[in-house]
Amino acid sequence: MLLQSERIAERRQTSEGDCAEAQASYYRAYVLNDDGQIVDFAQLYAIDDEDAKRQAKHLRDGFDIEVWQQNRKVALLRSA
Repeated sequence: MLLQSERIAERRQTSEGDCAEAQASYYRAYVLNDDGQIVDFAQLYAIDDEDAKRQAKHLRDGFDIEVWQQNRKVALLRSA
């Protein structure tokens, strides 16, 4: 089962009450098969590493997921 790449942006309330997009960084969540090979990926826009991991958890669906920010590995999320 392959995932479709998607963009997820966090929106936050500013102190004035206006809705504005928060400063988000680009991450990739790589979907791994049983052999550890990449079979798909999703683009994530997250406020920090924890936010990226939270978003990537929703993509697992029986697969392991590696979360990366550029050349830095953030996490390996094992399938449940």
